[in-house]
Amino acid sequence: MIRLHFTDAALCRVTVAQAPDTLLETALSVRRLRGGTATGGPTRPALSQWHKAMQETRPRPGVLLDLVPRNGFLPDFLQQPTARDFATALDLVTATSAEQLALDLGLADTPGWNGSLEQPSRWAQELANGSPAARRALQRDLQAYFTSTVAPLWPRVRADAMADRAVRAEMLLRGGVDALLTTLSPTWSWQAPVLTLPSTSRHDTHCAAADCCSYRPGSR
Repeated sequence: MIRLHFTDAALCRVTVAQAPDTLLETALSVRRLRGGTATGGPTRPALSQWHKAMQETRPRPGVLLDLVPRNGFLPDFLQQPTARDFATALDLVTATSAEQLALDLGLADTPGWNGSLEQPSRWAQELANGSPAARRALQRDLQAYFTSTVAPLWPRVRADAMADRAVRAEMLLRGGVDALLTTLSPTWSWQAPVLTLPSTSRHDTHCAAADCCSYRPGSR
């Protein structure tokens, strides 16, 4: 399980994001493609539509299969919540330093990594070592997979997310942050000041005022 520990200051800064994260949704779709699970609420209509589309096509995530585990943590560089669109997110990913890539993938001899690659591929090792060719492959496959697989359904994903956002905003207005965190998902448990999420990983995160404070609606 994952446990998020909130301070009073962090709780005061909890918000509902304005839109789904294109890069995160792309990474989570790869996880679904691999038969894994996503930590989140009930399945959205857009996800059912995506599953149907996948039966008719053969998406090619390429090297993304080497980066996205079936369960557990996603590398931080595949989550760019400040990006306004996919192009911006892609620029941020490709600008990530080799040191940070290695840290996020759990391949650096440094404590604090969040990756969960039990058997990293040779390509993942090359990416963590700063290989320009590996970085180009990541950029190429991210763009190609998003364009072919996620972008066609993005209007539906966004519509689902906006509907979910309206529900969360109403809960926030009616019952404050406590009501919002209590009703995020049937599988999430809020016992102040700890939010517990089901996961095959075991991890405790202590949220300060400047982090862990935005719920992002999505299709998962």
